[in-house]
Amino acid sequence: WKRPDANLVRLPAPGWVPAHWRPRLSFDRKWVTRGRWHAMPFTWNLNELSILDTSTGHAVGPVIRLDQIVDSSLCADRRSVAVISQQGNAGLLSFYDVVSGELSLPATELDSPPCSVAARPGHPQVAVLWQNGMQLVFDARDGKCIRELTHPNWWWDNEHYTRSARVDWSPDGTALVSVTARGEVFVRDAETGSERFAPILLSPKRGVCSA
Repeated sequence: WKRPDANLVRLPAPGWVPAHWRPRLSFDRKWVTRGRWHAMPFTWNLNELSILDTSTGHAVGPVIRLDQIVDSSLCADRRSVAVISQQGNAGLLSFYDVVSGELSLPATELDSPPCSVAARPGHPQVAVLWQNGMQLVFDARDGKCIRELTHPNWWWDNEHYTRSARVDWSPDGTALVSVTARGEVFVRDAETGSERFAPILLSPKRGVCSA
């Protein structure tokens, strides 16, 4: 579904700062959540999250309140949102029912602060990238980890630069793509986790990579 260009809606989104956060649509384009703009290394976390209806601009459900929200992604089930948050030197992956605003699964503790979360198109899977370079894939139906991946030569300077690292899926859901803080792009097969080809180094010098 796509809203006609001649019938645009201005969404009332208090707290959305364009320079640091971006609207992140559901796969059917009917809902929108707040996602981190990873090209901006200096950002701040949120303490509440609202999912909006793109046809009306109204909230779909109650505000989700959680300390230190880092990123969020609407899941392929069209019911839930995956939210990652920082808890000191660790993190949480939480799945919320959008309409009720309640946890749909017990939160999963992460061993390192998270950088990025992305739901897989057409599949009940969610990928999470951590500041320590670990990348885990979870089943959104039961919260279980189904794949662990690493990034060789992971570069970590401080949390501001590491937050520019991110993970996403190809539009058809067949590839898992991650960008590291040092500018390397990893493209992996979504079913096996194996690299399709050697990592691509886009930024040989220190800086933020946009890909």
